[in-house]
Amino acid sequence: MDVQTVLRRSNLADGNGKGKVYATLARYSTIGTPELINYLLQNSQVGAGEARRVIEGLLEQFRVFLPNGHAVRIDGLGTFSLRMRSDVEQDEDGKYVLKNARIDKVNFVPDRRLVMELNKINFLPPMADLTNARHLTDEEAEALALDLLGESGFFMIEDFMYSARVSYSTAYRHLKKLVERGVLYRGGGRGRAVYMRP
Repeated sequence: MDVQTVLRRSNLADGNGKGKVYATLARYSTIGTPELINYLLQNSQVGAGEARRVIEGLLEQFRVFLPNGHAVRIDGLGTFSLRMRSDVEQDEDGKYVLKNARIDKVNFVPDRRLVMELNKINFLPPMADLTNARHLTDEEAEALALDLLGESGFFMIEDFMYSARVSYSTAYRHLKKLVERGVLYRGGGRGRAVYMRP
């Protein structure tokens, strides 16, 4: 399998006063639960309701086990655990008290077999160089969006991002403004947005 890469520059300065250039995978979309269920339906004998119940049941077990001090391992995928953050203070009696306790994130450690399998992919040369991302005015964003529409009548956020040489969040912000102004229409499902003429 071939995967596409892009070049980015770190925000942390290196010895030359610039951020280190690194390659990362091109991100096209986020596959949500409905899309995941559709893929399961296409590749297995389970029904839509059954697939949804399995996913919901799995999430419920995560909610039960993780906060009770258990890590959850799914063979072939990896291990999930919680990370907590808090401030610790001593009260008048010398006892330690937690302040601002919260779950910071869910840690994920991929299964070694999964990593080995994924490392068999072929990394294609970078399709975009985002190392010198630039400031994009609203007028430039609108002109670029209209140019992209002219090619095929629609485009995805990644097309805009790579053409403009801006970050995902900057591309999203510009496209959101264009949709709000009625210049573009945002269609498609969650994680697979397509921009087209209104």
